[in-house]
Amino acid sequence: MKNKILVLLIFTGIVSFSNKTNNLSQDYKNIIDQAKKDAKINYKLLYGYTNKWWLGYNDEALNNFIGNAFTASTNAKTMQKKMSDIQNSSRTKSEESTDKTERINRKTNEVKLVSGDFYGPDSLKIRLIYPADLINKLDAMTSNKNSELEVLELEAKWASSSVSMLAAKLYGYYIYLENEEKNIKERLDILAELEKLEEIKLSLKRGDGESLINVQNLKIKLENQLSENASNKKTTERSMEILLGGNKQDVKNITAGIKNNPDTGIYKKIRRPDRVPSDSIKDRVDAGFYLMLIKAERDSLYSYTAPGYDNFWITGDSEDITSYEQTAKREKITDSLYFQRYEENNFFDQKPAAGLLKTITQYNSAILNSYNEVNTALGNAKTDYSTLVNDDKIFEEQKSILADKKNKLDAGMVSKYDYYNIQYNYLTQELSNIQLGFKSFISEVDFIYNLGGQNGTGKK
Repeated sequence: MKNKILVLLIFTGIVSFSNKTNNLSQDYKNIIDQAKKDAKINYKLLYGYTNKWWLGYNDEALNNFIGNAFTASTNAKTMQKKMSDIQNSSRTKSEESTDKTERINRKTNEVKLVSGDFYGPDSLKIRLIYPADLINKLDAMTSNKNSELEVLELEAKWASSSVSMLAAKLYGYYIYLENEEKNIKERLDILAELEKLEEIKLSLKRGDGESLINVQNLKIKLENQLSENASNKKTTERSMEILLGGNKQDVKNITAGIKNNPDTGIYKKIRRPDRVPSDSIKDRVDAGFYLMLIKAERDSLYSYTAPGYDNFWITGDSEDITSYEQTAKREKITDSLYFQRYEENNFFDQKPAAGLLKTITQYNSAILNSYNEVNTALGNAKTDYSTLVNDDKIFEEQKSILADKKNKLDAGMVSKYDYYNIQYNYLTQELSNIQLGFKSFISEVDFIYNLGGQNGTGKK
């Protein structure tokens, strides 16, 4: 089918793990108990490492979904397997070849958004932000007793931020699908009435039949979209089931709650600041990993110490940071509390050994990359929310116009034919507004994920 939607969740840089058995295969409860016993770090960080940002949406069903997903995803290996399974489950063999040339960018492996007023699962834009080899590097360090608990903490950050991100996106998408189904059905009802009126006009020889054909074509298009909607619901339910460890009853409970009240208000409950301190990147796994390596080498790095990174405001502007000098142009808050900077030449003009030089280079690169990714994600979230707010104002005006037309219809001042056309266009705008809300919600969750599973406010 020409308009067949390729069901594919986007993953960039899916991580892989080594096959060797290590402590990460244990249930996190055992790890927490051991950490409490050793009293080496805050044991609460080892499981569900997050400030529970989703509680800010005041949605009990979402809270339960994410809580159950945490329970079913006891470690990073489990989470990685589930994310791969979700990706694979949303593609059939026939779909892998259908429209592949047209819909997939081979260079980026990203799927184009569907055209028109319809969103497929690719609109979730699920991707992993960390380099493909990062978890492998962490995995290789678990046998090092000096860094074992720090590694476990970073693994927990990765797993828990991924769990909450993916659960929130699937939840928000299912809300969208419920509203999309309702909207399509309402427009189909209007088209059925318009079709009757067009047939009457044609029988009275008051038209050439072109308007009737247009209405019938619109009906076919919406009926196809309704079928795709049902298919995408099944795909989303299957993804939820995988995330919940195969618990079908939990999926039924979650989707039943959404069906009962598919409230799009969750898309607008923003708890994101307009700017965040650059030190906030400390919660990202990549920045945390290379900071851990730098700390281990601190004595050897003493002579390569350079002026430290500032703690400055990340505002979501469009300017990339490609060097330390560019960070100095940003509005400074304080000196960074976490990130010292190191350069490869010391005051003796002696370069560090190859291994140390690699650590310095990777560390500085990870810091700048983290600044940029958080900055981009914040910029997207602010832009999408601003677009939604502006569209809300326009849509409120359309509501008033429709209400006025309904009053005139009841008073016999507007024909049914004209009112149905106005109502159809209103519903088309309604779905567009819901899509903008969904897009803003996805950008919000992406920002939280880019910040390492925190919402930037320090609050729930």
